[in-house]
Amino acid sequence: MKNEKLFRTFECEMRAEANDDGTVVITGRPIVFNKETVICGMFREVIRNGALDGADLSDVLLLVNHNDERIPLARSRASKRTMTFSVSSEGVDITATLDVENNPEARAVASAIKRGDLSGMSFAFRVAQDGETWQNNYNENELPLRTITAIDVVHEVSVVNKPAYKDTSVTIARSERESLDTIREQMKATETRALELEKLKALAQCGLAE
Repeated sequence: MKNEKLFRTFECEMRAEANDDGTVVITGRPIVFNKETVICGMFREVIRNGALDGADLSDVLLLVNHNDERIPLARSRASKRTMTFSVSSEGVDITATLDVENNPEARAVASAIKRGDLSGMSFAFRVAQDGETWQNNYNENELPLRTITAIDVVHEVSVVNKPAYKDTSVTIARSERESLDTIREQMKATETRALELEKLKALAQCGLAE
């Protein structure tokens, strides 16, 4: 599961401001911290502040709807960088310079942001080794909680047509679905072993243990 590329999408405020050199600068927040949400109706998830501290942000693409077959709108790599990141306690903001004069798609995106037709961002990432924890109190009315504390790499960020989390279900990796049952079984097994150990301790104190 940790090697899978995952996608998370949500609504945010985006702005676009024109420059005199034929470019438009857009700003937005593709990553938010400490905001719990439900993924696919299967589990809750929250990304903690600090999860990006060791992440690889050296070459992140800015795309439209995660379509990596199109020319990126901007890029964060060191040579000729056209997108930068700003990390705060609330999340990660991007500032990207779009070439609206020479790139028709960039021009269309900037126009849609100005009109308010585009109001969502998303990002694709990979969880770091030991960068997540799971909690489940086995309450039938409450889903397991996945807490992400460390992200290994951010592959790309996207402006998207549908920013609600409920619209990201098709992007959830199959391995996450399959591993959820395994995680639940492991947690229950751990609790069962702990309970059995407590019973043995109680019997030993009473002199009844074999």
